[in-house]
Amino acid sequence: MTRPQLTIFEGPDGVGKTTLAKAYAELTKAHYVHFGPFKGERAIAHYYAEAIAPVIHETHSVVMDRSWISERPYANALRDGDDRIGVLRSRQLDRLAATVGAVVVWPQLDGLELVRTFGSKPELATSTAQLQRIMAEYQKPGLTLLRSLAINREGTPVEMAKRVQELITAHNVPRVPRGLNAFGFYESGNVLLVGDRSSAPKTEDAKSVQWPFGSFSQAGCSRWLAAQLEEAGIYEHNLVWTNANDPHEGTGFNDLIRWFYPKIVALGAEAALRVAESYDAQHLPPGSYDQVHHPQAWKRFHPFEPYPLVQLPVFRF
Repeated sequence: MTRPQLTIFEGPDGVGKTTLAKAYAELTKAHYVHFGPFKGERAIAHYYAEAIAPVIHETHSVVMDRSWISERPYANALRDGDDRIGVLRSRQLDRLAATVGAVVVWPQLDGLELVRTFGSKPELATSTAQLQRIMAEYQKPGLTLLRSLAINREGTPVEMAKRVQELITAHNVPRVPRGLNAFGFYESGNVLLVGDRSSAPKTEDAKSVQWPFGSFSQAGCSRWLAAQLEEAGIYEHNLVWTNANDPHEGTGFNDLIRWFYPKIVALGAEAALRVAESYDAQHLPPGSYDQVHHPQAWKRFHPFEPYPLVQLPVFRF
């Protein structure tokens, strides 16, 4: 049975992403979602997480027309750098999208042609000067860690949509297997971070999907932990996350431990106990994983000291 997919269409105004996204959604029978503009709203990260939820829960595929990836280019070009998502929430959303093997599709159109045709259906930019600034912002690196796919604007939207489908199938982007309650970039050689289930979601968070250290709120330690990792240059594409007390199908937790052994870090005493039990059950060498204080405890009692997690040798890729 084919699993639902998340496909994100990105790019500046007028590049053709909406036309292509709608054609692709119709071709693949996916649910189409268009985002923006969010006028006057600040806490918008949860909208994106809610849109991904059906793919996480495997109810249906989703096609996103714009995403959090748009936020930085448009913030810098049109809003004097007022980024309503920010780097920390963006890396958390990348983590969630990577769980389902999301692919970002970038329709390609020559810059001069894009400027020439601008104005027939203005979206967010209101002048060619603004459009050029947006185009320049999109050329900057580091917008997302998700797998990207460029597609030339050749042929009808249906023909282009079929090419996108063929290319995505050929790419075979890794995703978390069924039955494993893990989140992130599920690839061999990455580090598995094992935490404990957090408290109820905060106001800013998505209600239908929760994932380890995925709270968007300033409360708790999720964003603090994301900041610690960001500052240390430890990025999401090297990480997989799970909660020790989350339900897994069958021996799912043991499967995770075996797959990522020995690159495993337990965040807190409860997580370490669960990892130790799995090691014992599988006759793996005791002590061959790392353990650090839970980030909430470290944030509370050592606020001015670096979190020991970021100094572990396991992150020296």
